Amino acid sequence: MRWDKPFNWPSPKQWKGLFNALSFKERVILTLSLSLVAAGLTIWTVVFLTSHLAQKPTEGGTYTEALVGQPRHINPVLAASNPVDRDLTALIFSGLTRYDKNGKIVPDLAERWDILEDGKVYEFHLRPNIFWPDGEPITADDAIFTVQKIQNPAIHSPFLPNWLSVKTEQGQDQLTVKFILTAPYAPFLNNTTVGILPKHMWGDVPNENFSSHELNIKPMGAGMYAITKIERDRSSGAINSLSLKTNDKYWNNLPYIQTIKIQFFENMQAAIDTYNQRGVDAVGGIDPNMRGLLRPGRRIVSATLPRYFGVFFNQTQSKALADRIVRIALSYGTDKNKILKEVWRQDGEAVIGPILPGMIGYTSDLPIYGFDPEHARKMLDEAGWTDSDQNGIRDKKGTQLAIVLTTSDAPELTKTADLLKSFWTDIGVAVNVKVLSAADLREQAIRPRSYEALLYGYDLGADPDPFSFWHSSQRFDPWPNLTLYNNKEADRVLEEARQKFDQERRAELYRAFQKMVVEDAPAIFLVSPKFIYPTIANLEGLDLSFLPNPSWRFAEINNWYLKTKLQWE
Repeated sequence: MRWDKPFNWPSPKQWKGLFNALSFKERVILTLSLSLVAAGLTIWTVVFLTSHLAQKPTEGGTYTEALVGQPRHINPVLAASNPVDRDLTALIFSGLTRYDKNGKIVPDLAERWDILEDGKVYEFHLRPNIFWPDGEPITADDAIFTVQKIQNPAIHSPFLPNWLSVKTEQGQDQLTVKFILTAPYAPFLNNTTVGILPKHMWGDVPNENFSSHELNIKPMGAGMYAITKIERDRSSGAINSLSLKTNDKYWNNLPYIQTIKIQFFENMQAAIDTYNQRGVDAVGGIDPNMRGLLRPGRRIVSATLPRYFGVFFNQTQSKALADRIVRIALSYGTDKNKILKEVWRQDGEAVIGPILPGMIGYTSDLPIYGFDPEHARKMLDEAGWTDSDQNGIRDKKGTQLAIVLTTSDAPELTKTADLLKSFWTDIGVAVNVKVLSAADLREQAIRPRSYEALLYGYDLGADPDPFSFWHSSQRFDPWPNLTLYNNKEADRVLEEARQKFDQERRAELYRAFQKMVVEDAPAIFLVSPKFIYPTIANLEGLDLSFLPNPSWRFAEINNWYLKTKLQWE
């Protein structure tokens, strides 16, 4: 009958009485038991919540980056000649294709493409239902219009050489565009990463006004961001900063970071000072030799770039440099590792040939002219280049071994030139360093090929196609064969390689080409420096390893984030 009575929970007084009724030993056991139960429950709760709750990226935040220079043409047709313009077009415009974080080509505005007629026809199929920020549809007409502007000589697009002889036409519908080549060209897909212009905005702009039109500073693109605010200096009219917001019409997932602010500086020192004072979150790439100016403890990200610096010999301007033995001796007399250490602070690697490690066809099985000044002196002695009048400068049959080394006024190049002068003087070569501004270097030296030895850099792009840099047809302006290299067998190999879609055969041809170049020694290949990107510790999602050029650091900015939230899984 007692079980039929309602149950009454013991009162606090009764619980206390029970506890007092226990012996000391029993109290200790009870206390420990209850503590273990409580600890177990706490641990279980933490484990349960940890396994079901996760920090996930969320929208929000402003990311501020410092760039050196001024925007001139935020226009993908013209931007290639100005790093600031390249960076901004990467944020604002989209191409038919783009590079991913590994430098591979992936779809962008085009969802797929077909390579037809043995590589002579590329047919791109645009995504359906994609729009410009003003609501107008993106069609094949926009892509055709953009390429035709590049191909128009009156526009002076830096991309003109990439599109010569390419015929562009609409395919079967408004979402299909075809590029018809005169011959197969394996690296062609790289050209299609160029941003697309909106024809309905640019179509009525005369060619003579193309580079000066206000759309170059107030652009509309199909990329992830759009400019919302321009701040100028009241006295000079220079642009102090640009604010960009996410483009709601972007076809893919919108970036987490909703606002990008770009601040412009006259020089790198000012940009780094502002970064050190936490006035900006990042600096859009710095020279490795300026890394020591960064405040200790700041986050620095680096990435490999397809570029290298070298000394390019113009044998038509120097009797001494026309001697292959002299060129090879200069290589043996060059300490690349010292240049890498003192100029580039080890942020890069020494280079042995015209194709870089990791690129198709790269091989290290090449003649290596390692640093050996004694061997260099011996080679010159045996070739008849001796110091006959004991003035410290070698000569041969009345010709002094004297070289004019021309370069730009970029600090890393002037420092490298000074080191080269010291290396070569040590083996009996007289060196005169000639430093020009970037503009003067182009107009006074490179275009007329008026130099003996040129210290300069090559940007190869994601695909190394060396044709334009080394084929004999590219020896004179505006083509970039800076050594005026003329080797018929190398020409044949380069012509075949760029038409091969079989990667193994292409690689085989490039290996053969590299051996020819290194054996002929038309240049000294020095270093390939890395891209150095100072940023903030709380920026997540940034993953850089290989960049076709520095502006492609923004290729996957929609994965970057500053803020997170707990989310139940």
